[in-house]
Amino acid sequence: MLDPRHPASTPAAPSRRPLPPAADEVLDTRGLAEYLGNSVETLARWRKEGTGPAWIAVTPRAIRYSMASVQAWLAERTRTHTAA
Repeated sequence: MLDPRHPASTPAAPSRRPLPPAADEVLDTRGLAEYLGNSVETLARWRKEGTGPAWIAVTPRAIRYSMASVQAWLAERTRTHTAA
């Protein structure tokens, strides 16, 4: 019998990954960094270098990314083998 007073006897909640953002959704830098598993600083560097996904400057400090652009950028980088 499970005793709620003892955490070890409480079953763990099932682990659920959040659904990926919809193609028409817009993410801020933090949201995209979390989605990609990168840091906010990496995204800033990619913007400066022009190597990351296309971005939208709502204001100079409010950067957004459309998921359609992010998905296109990811598709360009999809590889099936290591040969050049």
